[in-house]
Amino acid sequence: MMKTNAHRAAHLAAGLAPRGARLRPRGASPAAKWRARCRHGFTLIELLVVVAIIALLIAILLPSLARAREMAKRVACLAQEAQIHKAMTIYATSNRNELIPCRGRTVVDAMNPLGGGGWSSAEDAKVDWIAAMAQVGLAINKGQAPGGNYLPAPVWNCPSRKYESQWEGTGQMAISYHYLGGMEKWTSPFGEFKARSPSDFDSARPSWALIVDAVAKIDGVWGGGRASMYGDMPQHRDADPWPVGGNEVFADGSGSWVPFGDMYFMHNWHGNSYSRMVYWWQQDLGDFNPPAGAKAVP
Repeated sequence: MMKTNAHRAAHLAAGLAPRGARLRPRGASPAAKWRARCRHGFTLIELLVVVAIIALLIAILLPSLARAREMAKRVACLAQEAQIHKAMTIYATSNRNELIPCRGRTVVDAMNPLGGGGWSSAEDAKVDWIAAMAQVGLAINKGQAPGGNYLPAPVWNCPSRKYESQWEGTGQMAISYHYLGGMEKWTSPFGEFKARSPSDFDSARPSWALIVDAVAKIDGVWGGGRASMYGDMPQHRDADPWPVGGNEVFADGSGSWVPFGDMYFMHNWHGNSYSRMVYWWQQDLGDFNPPAGAKAVP
């Protein structure tokens, strides 16, 4: 008995618990408690709370990220329209200040090759306008398009439109923007008017639109028409099939964003069916006094 007591006293003196005694911690540290908690894992309720918080953050952030991406695309889109304007300006300086015309001087989403494809005047049909575009980098890689033609340069492809400018057979080069150069008249149900669109930089006024986003209702509906020409038109949409607005670059090289509600039905090139309803805005409309029916509406 005395020997056992002596051993116990020796253990106590050394700071050790007696043999066989149960350890009683004076109190676990916060770190120890956390380690113990981690060993047991999270409860189902705690996991559900974490998942709910993550889902809420995603719901808050995703629309903001989508808006930021669209704003970036708008900026890139306007920059490309400005590049097209610069290229056309370079061409004009070497060609009596005249601009390359759109297809037949009326079809604003296409350009004509040599021969005109049935839409050009006799004089325009003598000019290979695609080769003229190639002189200033607006058409590239001769021989890789149908009929040995040039391909449209990437600058014609709007970043906000899932459509690449392309050839439709050998008759026309379809483009992702609306190019108003060379237009002679605006035609719509409201009448036929002398176009206030740039044909040359000598007569054009600074505020006349030259390149605009492809805002058009085709075959009476938004998003209508064949995919090879009108795919993913119009650009800059939200959940609706009509756009929230569009970029425009004017004859003087300035550019701006125009809300859809400020635009007008300005032109149609498809006869009395008016199935090609093209919208844009500019300050100087000449003799065209838009009635209420010309106002852009969904």
